[in-house]
Amino acid sequence: MASTLLLSGFVLLFPALTLYSEKKYRLAEWVGAVVICYASGMLLANFPGIAINTGLFNTISEVSVSLAIPALLLSANLADSWQYAKPAFLSFGLCTLAVTLSATTAYFFFAGNGLESWKVSGMLIGVYTGGTPNMSAIGKALEVKEEIFILINSIDIFLSGLYFIFLMTFAQKLLQAFLPKTHHDKDLSSPTEPDAAFRQLPLPSKFKNVLISLGIAALILASAAGLSLIFTGGMSAPLVILMLTSLGLGASFLPSVRRIEGSYQTAHYLLLIFALSIGLLADFSQLLATGSAVFWYCSSVFLGAILLHYLMAAFFRIDTDTVLITSTAAIFGPAFIGPVANSIRNRHLIVAGITTGMLGYAIGNYLGLAVAYLLRP
Repeated sequence: MASTLLLSGFVLLFPALTLYSEKKYRLAEWVGAVVICYASGMLLANFPGIAINTGLFNTISEVSVSLAIPALLLSANLADSWQYAKPAFLSFGLCTLAVTLSATTAYFFFAGNGLESWKVSGMLIGVYTGGTPNMSAIGKALEVKEEIFILINSIDIFLSGLYFIFLMTFAQKLLQAFLPKTHHDKDLSSPTEPDAAFRQLPLPSKFKNVLISLGIAALILASAAGLSLIFTGGMSAPLVILMLTSLGLGASFLPSVRRIEGSYQTAHYLLLIFALSIGLLADFSQLLATGSAVFWYCSSVFLGAILLHYLMAAFFRIDTDTVLITSTAAIFGPAFIGPVANSIRNRHLIVAGITTGMLGYAIGNYLGLAVAYLLRP
């Protein structure tokens, strides 16, 4: 109990230390607060002798990101963001095609290994076009063994964790070598821009604005949860995120809300809590204890999908930032759009990224099941 309380306090306060370090030390600034939090959580989760209350930290991750999404959108300018929708939908479509081709190819390569490869391919299509809820739904529909589902989920966390660190560090500069650079009509993309105005506020005003932003986000979350209970009788992740996005954007149309200095900073801190909590859930002990066949199957689909997406995006001349955001939307879902958009210094793409991520939730089950049944022997 005491260790859980200490770890909970660490999750809530450590992000403040990373933000301080980011401003004071060049190495921390280069790595980024989100990566530091995510990597720290992973290290703690796999450190001998540390017991992780997975239920608690899963709840903390869900609540923090559910508050962060509307807080991020409170200052959004929808008219400015909408111009990026067309290339984002094209890029997301290419990403979906890449995942489907990669999973299908892997099926023929790994068929006959006793893994029921057609089911595995269907689940991987679901998770890499939508998210874990899609993978779970497809697994239940195809009656996948529980141990296989747990193993695939562990491998997904491992591979996605490495890719997330890549997205937050080297990805933008690397992709700019063969993809067009992203150009903006006006420089609203730098995350230092909102910080400048916020830093000039006196401390009581900062505290007040953060509380107001957090209060609005909490009200939106409560409304989204209530609507989900009314329409589905429970907490439907796709519906809740859809409501969070819609209500957050709706609130941004109010000038008094959009001009609140501190909503972005509130969202950023919540995303650091989310990254640290997600890292604490990455227990790789079971992954190391199992055979390699499923690992190589999942790795080939994962890497193949990403590389195919990059190649097709290069052919269609889609800009670097759009490719990175839509890849994030497909591989991770809407929850990770904020940290990646912040890292690549392009907040324009937050709305388009969340929208394509929601589209992935919608089509993931259909596409995964359709391909699985087409591949079934």
